Amino acid sequence: MNVRKKIEITGVVQGVGFRPFVYQSATALGLTGHVKNIASDVRVEIEGEEFALQQFLSTLQSSIPPRAVIESLRIQDVPPEFDSGFVILHSEHRISGNRVVSVDVAVCDDCLAELFNPQDRRYRYPFINCTNCGPRFTIIKGVPYDREQTTMGTFTMCAACHTEYQNPLDRRFHAQPNACPDCGPQLFLSNNRGEILCYRNDALEKTISALKQGGIIALKGLGGFQLMTNPFMESTCRKLRERKQREEKPFALMADCLQTIENWCELSATEKQLLCSPERPIVLLKVKQPPPFLQEVAPGLDTLGFMLPNMPLHHLLFAEGHFSVLVCTSANIVDEPMIIADEACVSHLGDVADFFLSHDRPIHFRCDDSVMYCVEDLPQFIRLSRGYAPRSLNLSGKHGAVLGVGAELKSSICLWKNGQALISPYIGDLKNRSVYQTFEQLIDSFSAFYDIHPEQVVHDLHPAYLSTIWAQESGLQCLPLQHHKAHVYSVMAEHHYEGEVLGIVMDGTGYGEDGLLWGGEFFVDEGQGLQRAASFENQKLLGGDVAVREIWRLAQAYCLKAYGTGGDWKSLACFQNVPQESMSVTESMWLKNFNAPLTSSVGRLFDAVAALLGLKQRASYEAQAAMMLESIIDPTQKECYPWSWQNESGLLRIQVSSLIRAMVQDKLNNLPNSVISGKFHQTLVEIFVEVTRHLANKTGIQTVAFSGGCFQNRFLSQQLKQRLQQDFQVLTPRNIPANDMGISAGQVFYALKRSEKFS
Repeated sequence: MNVRKKIEITGVVQGVGFRPFVYQSATALGLTGHVKNIASDVRVEIEGEEFALQQFLSTLQSSIPPRAVIESLRIQDVPPEFDSGFVILHSEHRISGNRVVSVDVAVCDDCLAELFNPQDRRYRYPFINCTNCGPRFTIIKGVPYDREQTTMGTFTMCAACHTEYQNPLDRRFHAQPNACPDCGPQLFLSNNRGEILCYRNDALEKTISALKQGGIIALKGLGGFQLMTNPFMESTCRKLRERKQREEKPFALMADCLQTIENWCELSATEKQLLCSPERPIVLLKVKQPPPFLQEVAPGLDTLGFMLPNMPLHHLLFAEGHFSVLVCTSANIVDEPMIIADEACVSHLGDVADFFLSHDRPIHFRCDDSVMYCVEDLPQFIRLSRGYAPRSLNLSGKHGAVLGVGAELKSSICLWKNGQALISPYIGDLKNRSVYQTFEQLIDSFSAFYDIHPEQVVHDLHPAYLSTIWAQESGLQCLPLQHHKAHVYSVMAEHHYEGEVLGIVMDGTGYGEDGLLWGGEFFVDEGQGLQRAASFENQKLLGGDVAVREIWRLAQAYCLKAYGTGGDWKSLACFQNVPQESMSVTESMWLKNFNAPLTSSVGRLFDAVAALLGLKQRASYEAQAAMMLESIIDPTQKECYPWSWQNESGLLRIQVSSLIRAMVQDKLNNLPNSVISGKFHQTLVEIFVEVTRHLANKTGIQTVAFSGGCFQNRFLSQQLKQRLQQDFQVLTPRNIPANDMGISAGQVFYALKRSEKFS
């Protein structure tokens, strides 16, 4: 007796070979019916004997394609129709509930084998792809995910490609970017004036020649242009830094294979898995054997950011150029967004790149490289982007559509509707005008693409953040949320935790509810929302924001608080190269409280300590001093510096003047910087643990969530987690970055949590 079922499937089920999988599974069992895309979902109607249908349903949930993700299955019995077979129908264009789109995927092994097979018709074709790999999110313009809805819509398939595209048994069935040398995108090479020099294989060969001669190439990647050069040639990195205005910030590296990376860096099983995964992120790795280019690529650090090739074009460059490592960094000028258009690349980077290796497949959505690292061999994000974003997060709530606009640095947006939150790829720092324009465009394009039109926008408390100003001028209902509370909520969102919590947030800067700059905070939530319970004592930023760059000012401020205007601290080497006139001006600021805003930031404490040790007087990029301090830790050091706390109108204030005095004495006694750094890090862990236990004893809360940029310090986060796990349930950021990129998701979670409480 025939039974027929209608199955609605939501999740990542388009552009991942899901319909051919359904077709093959159904026909193998002798079932009839059809499968089709509906907006971003898949609908199956399937008919046959009950036993065969149960086998099909079991296969549907246990053996789906590797890139597919099923979020929900709705199964309904319907009357039999006695079809003659099983078919794949054309997509149905209609508005559905939630939309989930597949992310970009690195070239698969099957395509690589064809790429280097002289007998294959796609031999050496840089845009080879199939259902299991290639561009997805970066080329899609609408749903359903059909060719005409992508930037491949202008390329007409040749007869051979079209035959593959229509064959459900072929791995290129409905692979929307499917193409070959006869009908698909083509390479071309331009000079830095935008004049096209050559096409196809000639373009590739001339690029390889330029790289071998020390040239800088702007290459059009999956989600935007990348700048590539040869790090083994001594002058190339310096030339790139000078042209790109990137004084010391590390460059990412691309290697030809895992073995090359293993020659230079320590690699755990998880790190190997990340590097070789279809997402192909940049992974930050500990150096074991310093390569000759270490100080040019990552000055003052003991880590390198490596990735493996993700595009066929990358593989061709390495194989035919016989390169082992190339610098591979985002193609932009400092603080500007990654460039995706050829015209903009030439106009913005004509003074940076020597040549432009591009192609005629447009990029619709900008998507930078994702950056990850491992703590206790567990992967965590620094930048959520290519291969992983947009990231879907199931969050329940009875609420209209919500938008979280994040903070200002490391910006992202998060849209929520009908139980699904979508976190955008990394945007950048909104202080730059072009990044802000990208932020505005992304809100518009995501709202339209995902059919999420927010009724409420959650924003940071900082009145001068451009995201705050955008929210207040948007016409939407505005809900402000303090920066560090959003950090706690982002961790709670990731873990789907809605109970009482004790939050620890350590970062650089966030606008506080008292109008001061916070950044070393402890919160408790006993069911009434997060309340600030403890904080590091306030210190003065001598000269305001300039102190974040000229970090000797922070060292001076901490010493002035610890010693007053006298003492041996002035003889430290870090102050010897500072003009006496400048030291006098900043001391006057401290004494008169002039141009010296207060901050409780632990990020600024890291800067001050790095300056006191003589590691850096001036930071050229965010968290540089903290990263240098982490890179010299003596991990065997167990001793702590003294510290104290006192009650300040109900707020526990952590005081570090005794820590500073003891540290300065160690430096004057010529203790190695590695020992001092080890003692400093151990002291911070001790402070975090003791304050947490004190607050837990007062409140009875047994769950701790910690976040903020300071916890991207591997030593700090690993030691704290190990210590707290002895007594608490510990929630840490993994799938959402601990830095400000996680703020937007925390804002959305807060809106949902708040509406449930007051509904």
